[in-house]
Amino acid sequence: MSGARPGVRPLDTLPKAHLHLHFTGSMRHETLVELAGQHGLHLPEALRDEWPPQLLATDEKGWFRFQRLYDIARSVLVTADDVRRLVRETVEDEAREGSGWLEIQVDPSGYGSRFGGITAFTELVLDAVRDAADRTGVGVGLVIAANRTRHPLDARTLARLATQYAGHGVVGFGLSNDERRGRTEEFARAFRIATEAGLGSMPHGGELCGPDSVRACLDRLGATRVGHGVRTVEDPALLDRVAAAGVPLEVCPASNVALGVYPEADVVPLRKLFDAGAQIALGADDPLLFGVRLVGQYELARGLGFTDAELAELARMSVRASTAPAPVRDRLLHGVDRWLAPEETSGTPEPPEREQLRAGGSAPLPDTSGPEWWADRIRALGLPVEKPLGAGMDGVVWAVDDDTVAKVWFRHSPAALHRLRDFYADLDAAGLPFVTPCIHAVRTVDGTPVTIERRLHGRPLSEFVEAHGPTETALRTFVDVLAALRDTKGGPSARALPVMAEADTFYRDAGSSWPAALRALVDRRAEVYADVLRSAVPDFDALLERVRAGLRALPDGEAAIVHGDLCPPNVLVEPVGEGDGALRVTAVLDWGFLTTAGDPAFDASLAAGFFDMYGPRAREIDETLSGRIVAEFGYPPPLLHLYRACYAIAGANAYDPAGGDGHFAWCADQLRRPDLRAALGL
Repeated sequence: MSGARPGVRPLDTLPKAHLHLHFTGSMRHETLVELAGQHGLHLPEALRDEWPPQLLATDEKGWFRFQRLYDIARSVLVTADDVRRLVRETVEDEAREGSGWLEIQVDPSGYGSRFGGITAFTELVLDAVRDAADRTGVGVGLVIAANRTRHPLDARTLARLATQYAGHGVVGFGLSNDERRGRTEEFARAFRIATEAGLGSMPHGGELCGPDSVRACLDRLGATRVGHGVRTVEDPALLDRVAAAGVPLEVCPASNVALGVYPEADVVPLRKLFDAGAQIALGADDPLLFGVRLVGQYELARGLGFTDAELAELARMSVRASTAPAPVRDRLLHGVDRWLAPEETSGTPEPPEREQLRAGGSAPLPDTSGPEWWADRIRALGLPVEKPLGAGMDGVVWAVDDDTVAKVWFRHSPAALHRLRDFYADLDAAGLPFVTPCIHAVRTVDGTPVTIERRLHGRPLSEFVEAHGPTETALRTFVDVLAALRDTKGGPSARALPVMAEADTFYRDAGSSWPAALRALVDRRAEVYADVLRSAVPDFDALLERVRAGLRALPDGEAAIVHGDLCPPNVLVEPVGEGDGALRVTAVLDWGFLTTAGDPAFDASLAAGFFDMYGPRAREIDETLSGRIVAEFGYPPPLLHLYRACYAIAGANAYDPAGGDGHFAWCADQLRRPDLRAALGL
């Protein structure tokens, strides 16, 4: 979830391009700390416990400290795997923030001595970029940048290096570091080498130095884009020239404040530039050192009074200023229009009612676009479409052939789906007594993620229950699935999954325990939806505090695989024998909604309630299954009640923020149950 206020469009879903991001500066802080530990490197407090560092680079001493911290951060990149990890995580972060295109800037001479030379390092980065782009669906271009504190001959060497990869991943040539050092005109020859090969001219200017540095970039280097350029505003004639020529300025507001160019965000002249007609591409610069990524720049603009329509125009400017291929630009611009469109006409499909899925009924395809709209996404990949197999909260599944399906996803990013693919691969190797999904490939069509997956065979257990009732055979089969999951350890790929369509992972840091991560989820959801729950649940705040206290008292324990959405429609079976004979579980599907690594008692508590949520015998079946779970697995009843309350709080508004659906009613009813409240001490 984006955490946006009601009526305010979430900025992480606004399609955009990110054009000003430095290589080492894009690293996650937790990755910096982890790699330093792995390689036995010391980090200063400013990069560890006092992060983000307090910076002021408007004098040479302050710039030296900034550059020193950057160099220390770069030193943790020791192996090729470190470089690949940085690129992968950076592009995943961009995907989560709505970027459909990224141009990342790197000076290979800063890494060449460690990675076999500047050419070998550039090829390593380009290879990592291709892998990350394929995993996430985010297009990535590389900008090779010279260092203006080094000799201009070094810049020419880098320009020739960049031309070798023009059209093969490198899209531009830049000039960075302290603007007060070096004479801009001395780098003109290097820029001619690059631009004659068709690369963009993308030097830094107009941040630490005034408008004259921007003018030098235009006149001496033929800049097609200016990194920063914010101080263009100080020269009205230059501002008119930049606006008339349509030269984009890569404005990085949070960086400007952190480095002391402007004392606070309110005086960053973003509004003046925008109103003057300048083309602006917001950038994060070095989030590792400034603590703010791309969405934070748009949030800063919103704080300066930019309306959603103006924020959408900033996003369009970033796309138009990019070197992205025309189809990518068109897709992103169309996505901006959809983001800005009123909800009732946005064309975004509404997911089917949750209670239809829980009961095992066939959920209708979204009315907004119709089945053919979704089928076209499959056909665009060159796959034959047979028939839709069904729809759920997360997407529409189509049969391709007897062994393959294609799934169009409603609300998962390509990055999240790649994490799910990794989890499925580990699950497949875990030796479970039934088949689980396998994602063969993740593709993106017109901004819509599509996965090519293994087809799972069998009939839903819900069909058997509908025909024969909740028989001993059905209940036994269901509990057997829980037993298999209880005995399967949850590893790193399970911990890496997001839950409930949140952008970030359930375990927010490497050291989080299961109780702490679950408590954090409950807190996040309660912070957003507490008012809705208070209207339906007596003494909700007291109940919430009891839940928090119960989670704080839990030991860490051994983590098993948690499905999180185990119900009869998600268990496929085939009969063994005639009539109401034995059943064999063939497959378990629909992982991902609340899948993670955690206490198997959590899965068991939820599954007992999910077996029949809305039928006339729902409470009776719940109590029967809960009793069997206690008897067979030894889980304490108060623990099952605690976990049921956790889900009811966290999941109540998963499908309707206003609490107007059957799922919310079910969750609220759980929180009103006398036995659950008594177990919590209410």
